[in-house]
Formats: sequence, structure tokens, C-alpha cells
Amino acid sequence: MKIIHLYSENIKRIKAVEITPNSNTIIISGMNGHGKTSVLDSIWLALQYRSASKENPVPLRSGTEKGIIELDLGDYIVTRTFNDSGTTSLKIVTADGHQVSSPQKMLDNLIGELSFDPWEFVRRKEEDQREWLCDLLFKVSDGKINISEFDGKRLAINSKKLDLVKEKTRVVNLMTSIRPPEANEPLEPVDLDHLNQELSEKTDDYNKWHLNKKLIEDKLVQIKKLTEQIKECEKQIASWTQELSQIPNVADEKTLDEIMQKIKNCNKINERSKEIKNWHKYKNVISEMDNQIQAYKDEIELIDIEKDEALESCKLPVDGIKIEEDGIKIKNQDGLWIPFCQMSAAQKLKISLSLAMKANPKMRIIRIADGSLLDDESMGIIEQAAKKEDYQVWIEYTSKNKNDRHGVYIENGEIV
Repeated sequence: MKIIHLYSENIKRIKAVEITPNSNTIIISGMNGHGKTSVLDSIWLALQYRSASKENPVPLRSGTEKGIIELDLGDYIVTRTFNDSGTTSLKIVTADGHQVSSPQKMLDNLIGELSFDPWEFVRRKEEDQREWLCDLLFKVSDGKINISEFDGKRLAINSKKLDLVKEKTRVVNLMTSIRPPEANEPLEPVDLDHLNQELSEKTDDYNKWHLNKKLIEDKLVQIKKLTEQIKECEKQIASWTQELSQIPNVADEKTLDEIMQKIKNCNKINERSKEIKNWHKYKNVISEMDNQIQAYKDEIELIDIEKDEALESCKLPVDGIKIEEDGIKIKNQDGLWIPFCQMSAAQKLKISLSLAMKANPKMRIIRIADGSLLDDESMGIIEQAAKKEDYQVWIEYTSKNKNDRHGVYIENGEIV
């Protein structure tokens, strides 16, 4: 659906303008302040008054009581009127003369996004292009594709990942401050109390052994003296022999030295054991962190895949398009993802035109401001695309002087 005839009277700077397009590209030219922008705003005000009135809060021409915009769309005639009280009314009549009962609702179902200017899109900053495209996708998909929702999920997961990476760095620094364990180094601390108890027991045994040794020597002397009296002292010798046999021989100096050395090294061993335990603990913590970081990466990758699938389901007119955090990317012929800003002006304009057409599948009208900045190649791209896809492209052109006239020339609110 395109504009077959446009009539606008007393709208902004327009006195009265009547245009019957005879091609797919309509250039509205004129010097600043004479009403060329008002012509294009008339189309927007007639079809999308709620959004257009935000930038055109006073659509009625100053000093007039009534204004009118009439668009003949072939199947429908759209008429919007304005009065000096600030109110507006809308009427839509079908080609066979029947009046539509809910005119704005019908327009809302027909109209996509007339305010999407492909040339303005090309010249915007990367972050603005991304925001515009996200808004466009949300509108053309009836809210099914909400890139900001994907961004929010991705940002939340990425924030957790970054926090964990910082914590991992802290733990790694703690781990690297400890000398890694060597082979056969003890993992458990030495029980100092047990060693002290063992030393005490062995010391008692050792002291008893010394006492018993002296006793044995004395007894042996007596045995020698009594050898001659063996017969008389057999019972006594037997008794002493029995007594001696029951005394344990615990003279183990080597065991005492080992225990003393263990006690001497106990603190050092325990400190090292603690270090080794911490080293293993940090190693396990880092391993768990690596697993969680990878899980976050996998989750972010899944979100990106879901976003890409959502973009594919929208059936954009541009094959291979990505919306990433830092802007828009396009896949080139070599399969490489190239930032939109690095593409040639011609490529960017072709893509932007395709997006604008996607935004307006039923009402096949596109508006381009600042058409005077378009070079011959860009103008050719627009004319070719408009003709091929059967769209109307209304272009605003700022004339340099009165002799610089293109298409429909507006002067003092009228066509001349």
C-alpha cells in the first residue's frame, strides 16, 4: 500500500500542497524554513499521530483555525483534521465509500515504523544503531524478540563470571605464595602430645633400666660371693634369678633420640603440613571456580545462540546479522563477522533500506531526511531498491539556493 495522492493544508509551514507521485522515489526540495519537512511530517501525522505529535506538538499552521491532511492509499482514503482548540479527528473511507468504524486501530495494524529513516540509521553512532535495531525488532515481532531481555540475562551471568574470575585471581595468589608439596612430604600434622607422652614413657623405662642395671650388678656380686655357698643358697639364688628374669631390658637409646628429634622438628613439620593442606585446598577451590566460570561461559553462549535463533526466526531481509554488546555485525562473503560501521557507505545504505522495508511490509512508505547529503551512488541505490521492491521513498532535500530544485519544490509553504 502506497500513497496515490497527498493533500495537506495549514499543517506546520504548509499553506496548501497537493502531490500525486509518479515514481517510487519522491524528492521534496526547498530551502530551510519553507515547508519541505512539513510535507513529510504530514504523512507521519496522518498515519501515526500519537508518535508524530511528540516531535510536532503544534501541527496546525500558525494563525489558522483548521488544518487537513488527506492521503489516498488506493484501498482507503485517510483524512485527519486539526483545529485551533488542539483537537484532531481521523476518518478512513474505503474505495467503495464505506467508513471504517475504528480508523486508528486499522492504521496501527497496517503501519510498521514510518519513523525509521535508513539514511539517518547509517549516520548514527554504533550504540544508537544497535538501540534502533533492537527497538525495530521488538516492534516488527510484536514484542516476541526483546534483545534487551537477552542483554539483561547475559549481563547478569557475565557479572557473576567476572566476580568469580576476580576471586579466582585472589585464590591463585594465595596458592602461589606457598611452595608446592614435594614427594613423600607429610600431609598430616605430627601429634606433639602423643610424642611427649611416648618420650615420658620411654624416659621412665630408661630410668628404671638404669636403676635395675645397678641392682643387677649388685646381685651378680653377691651371687659371685655366694657361689661357694651354692648349696646353702640355692633357694635364695633361685628367688633372685626369678626376680631378675621379670625385669624388662628397655635400654633403647636410639628410640629416645628419634623421639627427641621428632619433637624438635614437630613445629616445622606441622607448619609445613598446614601449608600443604592449604595448597591442596586452594587447588581444589580454583578447579571448582574454573568449572563454574566455564559454566557461566556456556550459559552466555547459550543466551547468544538463543538470541541468534530469535533473529533468524524474525526473517530479517539481511542474511547474517548479529546484535552484540558493542554494536551490529554483518557476515561478509568470506564468512567473517564485520562491524556494520566498517562496511562501505553503499553496503550500509542497502542494509538500512532493507531494514526499513522490513519495518513497513504493508504500508510501503519510507522517509529519508537530509537527502541533500546523499551522493549520486547513494541516490541510485535508493531509486533502484525502491523500484525493485515497489516501495515509495520520500526524500527531503535541502536546496542550496533557489536554482537548486529537485522533484517537488516547496517555497513559502506551497509548490512552485
